[in-house]
Amino acid sequence: FIPNPVNICIDDLNLKERKKIILSVGRLDEIKRFDLLIRLFNDIKDDIKNWNLEIAGNGDEYDYLKKIIVDLKLSDRVKLLGEIKNIDPLYRKASIFTLASKFEGMPMVILEAIEYGLPVVGFRNDGTDFIIKKNYNGYKSNLNDFNDFKKNLIELANNKNKRELYGRNAKISSKKYHKITLLKKWEDLIAIM
Repeated sequence: FIPNPVNICIDDLNLKERKKIILSVGRLDEIKRFDLLIRLFNDIKDDIKNWNLEIAGNGDEYDYLKKIIVDLKLSDRVKLLGEIKNIDPLYRKASIFTLASKFEGMPMVILEAIEYGLPVVGFRNDGTDFIIKKNYNGYKSNLNDFNDFKKNLIELANNKNKRELYGRNAKISSKKYHKITLLKKWEDLIAIM
């Protein structure tokens, strides 16, 4: 098995200058469960004061998600950013990356997030199981263990030292997905054929 490569290589990160932003990126569709993510954020908003949730992406659920945000009176703390052409500034300012998907194959957004030194909070699926190592570069909860997911977000939001440690570890773990590393694996595979 040779995974997808991360298409970027970021060397100039400052993990100490991050903002209190939880970032999520993806197609706004039912399988990504952004509606659930917004509701879970609402449940813990008082536990993580001064933190905001930003969601970048477009899709069929945009209006539905916007209505949830308005109904929950979260417009000042949850932002739907739409489709973003240059996502680099978002990854650089965020402190935590999260994904609530039911299913992910090899999620490029998680590969990008760890390249930017972001610890990840997600649910277990093929993608997070492969990339995220619990208590190293993030947390992964069982698919419908919403309390554990919320506990993990609260833990990282309120523990700057752990957040920075997991961020550094995320950056280290991203190296195995760099093109040069994976190219060597392809060369080795072709050589034995």
